Amino acid sequence: MIAPVCVLVPCLLLTSIVGAATGVAPPAEQFRGGKVEWTRLETSDQYWNRHSDGDGRLLRLLRANTSLNIDGIWHAARASDLDSLCAYPFVYAADVSVLSDREGRNLAEYLKRGGFLFVDCCINKGINKDPREFLQRQITLLTRYWPELRLVELEAKHPVFSIYFQFENGPPMTRELGSWSMTETFPLWSVMAGDQMVAMISLSGLQCAWAGVGVGRGRDEQPIEAMKMATNIYLYAMSR
Repeated sequence: MIAPVCVLVPCLLLTSIVGAATGVAPPAEQFRGGKVEWTRLETSDQYWNRHSDGDGRLLRLLRANTSLNIDGIWHAARASDLDSLCAYPFVYAADVSVLSDREGRNLAEYLKRGGFLFVDCCINKGINKDPREFLQRQITLLTRYWPELRLVELEAKHPVFSIYFQFENGPPMTRELGSWSMTETFPLWSVMAGDQMVAMISLSGLQCAWAGVGVGRGRDEQPIEAMKMATNIYLYAMSR
């Protein structure tokens, strides 16, 4: 049983999702509900805010294609302050394996109270040499403080791939010359507490794409596809 949520999830998200079937973006003046944010988890890792200069592009797409009243500026929160963390229903992270004991405990409590975590692996080999090792580090940290959590691969038919934008073959994969993503593709993973999803982990390098990595080398569609996938993840997480 997950403890009562410590954040307010705006009801407008259901309206956004239902309206998605039309494929028509709502006018900006029709934003509904309370303001929500795109929030990065600030950690001791030097790369916690890598590619954050591209977050504005993602937020513009969210505002243009949904009725979300989402702030156009990204926010940051630290797991060392549980109350501050709980102010945000959705938190994006580049890597949670670096968290201290206190931060790890607070992150687990945040998830138990209804918060949602999305971890996205950078595809730069200088930062993440092995995507499988990266995945293992994330789940090792999470299960250390919440042992009942389990990792589940999301099949292409999962609703997160069709909740707003359509992805028939699972998540898009950012391609960058010299990266492991040039030769491999990976699924999207969910982190489950019983039958409740509390987090997703991506090995697709979505943030790398929406920040413009690889653009101009025959892959100009990458940023849009990555941002569409992030939109789906955000909407799915916020409407659980």
